Amino acid sequence: YQRRVRGIPVILAGFAGLQSVAKEELNYLLNWSYEKAIGYDAWKDQNEFSDDFGNWATIEKDELVRVMRQVISNVTLVKEKGKRCADFIRKEENYHLTALKLVQSLSNFT
Repeated sequence: YQRRVRGIPVILAGFAGLQSVAKEELNYLLNWSYEKAIGYDAWKDQNEFSDDFGNWATIEKDELVRVMRQVISNVTLVKEKGKRCADFIRKEENYHLTALKLVQSLSNFT
C-alpha cells in the first residue's frame, strides 16, 4: 500500500484479499495457482471439516523473473502505472472510504 500510494506499482498475485486492488493497469500481476497449506487435512479435521481455509498462492520462480524483466525493460510504463495506481489509491482505497466500508459491513451483523 505504501509504495502504491507513492506511485510505485508493485508486483503481486491477486490473492488473499488483494483482488480489489490487483488490477493489471495499476500493478504487475503474477500468474498463480492454489496449493493446499501444509497440514491442511489436520486443520480440516480439527475444524469440523470446514474447508474455507488453508489455501496458499503458489508462484513459480520463472513467472516472477518474467514479470521483473517486464518491469525493468519498460520504465515509461512503470511511471504510467505508478501514476494511475496512486490516483486509484487516493480515490478508492483511502482511510475514509475504508472506514465507511467497515461500518457498512458491521451493520450487516445487527
